[in-house]
Amino acid sequence: MNIGQKFKHYSMVGIANTLLHFAVLAGLVTVAKWPVWAANLLAFLAATGFGFWINAKWTFRQVPKKKTYLGFVCMMAVLAVSGGWLTDFFQLHSAFALVMTATGSWLLGFLGSNFLIFRQK
Repeated sequence: MNIGQKFKHYSMVGIANTLLHFAVLAGLVTVAKWPVWAANLLAFLAATGFGFWINAKWTFRQVPKKKTYLGFVCMMAVLAVSGGWLTDFFQLHSAFALVMTATGSWLLGFLGSNFLIFRQK
């Protein structure tokens, strides 16, 4: 599969990840009355786990492994924290963190996944 097809697949999985993240977050906060920080953490882990598994099998045609899963979760966590940190550092509106994290995890996440996490040997 060429890089354009991989990017298309990765993008489609990203849309599903985002919907899953929002659904888990909303359900835990509104129905289960969880605190937002805990609900968002669980939603992040659910979406990241789902995205990793689907991307490994469908986008990159590889068998999911624990080692690559840990690398993927760490990469996505660094991207998420970086967006928040840059927002705080430059004293920007909190919505900027959402946009920066979504964009960063989409573009930089794809590059990291393609060339580091799921690189062809």
